[in-house]
Amino acid sequence: MTGHAGAAPHGAGRAMRAEDVASIVAVPDVALSPDGRVVAYTRVDVDLEHDEYRSAIYVVPADGGEPARLTRGAGRDWAPRWSPDGRWLAFLSDRDGKPGQLYLLPVGGGEPHRLTSLAGGAGPAAWSPDGARVAFCARVSKDQPPDDRAARERWTKRPRVVARGAYKADGSGYTFDAVSQLFVAALDSGAVTALTAAYQPDGLNIGANLGRAAGAGIPQHLHLHVLPRWSGDTNFMTSVAGVRVMPQALNDSWEQLRPAWPTQDGA
Repeated sequence: MTGHAGAAPHGAGRAMRAEDVASIVAVPDVALSPDGRVVAYTRVDVDLEHDEYRSAIYVVPADGGEPARLTRGAGRDWAPRWSPDGRWLAFLSDRDGKPGQLYLLPVGGGEPHRLTSLAGGAGPAAWSPDGARVAFCARVSKDQPPDDRAARERWTKRPRVVARGAYKADGSGYTFDAVSQLFVAALDSGAVTALTAAYQPDGLNIGANLGRAAGAGIPQHLHLHVLPRWSGDTNFMTSVAGVRVMPQALNDSWEQLRPAWPTQDGA
């Protein structure tokens, strides 16, 4: 290509400038709803002020119309995946810090619920046909990091021996000291249905505890929890002097939940 610096190509209005990067919009991921009527997609914008990318999830009618933004915040949201009944979107987000974790968003309205809290982050979700579970891949370190925060910080900066050319990836860091494993998370198993019917909460917290530090010192510990929440309650629940969110004996809770729990045949 010939021409002097700053010259615009023949027929173009002007040469591209650095600030034009902010006008570039990318749509790297698209997902069609099960009924084929709505498209969910990831929109990526450039934030020149903070020198980083921003991404959010939008929906738009499949036959055309105005897009609507579903997720908001300072972080990045991406990889939307529809539940089989079209009521939920599973997506990845780093809104609570990197790396990205899995979240569940009710399409009809409401706040997203964080599903995973994995040290290496989570991958895009794949729903089971009945919508009761999601499968995803996550990177798991080959070596167990120390539980102590200061020791763990030193551990992350430890020397590494590189014996091959491909040893790092953008957004993932080192690739040779962790393996990718497949996880399956049960989303409901009746808990959401029963809690909603029995207690009529304003919302639900759905989460998972994984690993020794999160599981009372038990290696490979994994448990899922669903908690009812009400507007104005507190995030902190003590284990002594009564539970602050819902002070109720476990036997009483079971008696209240049992009639609302779905049966095997879905009744």
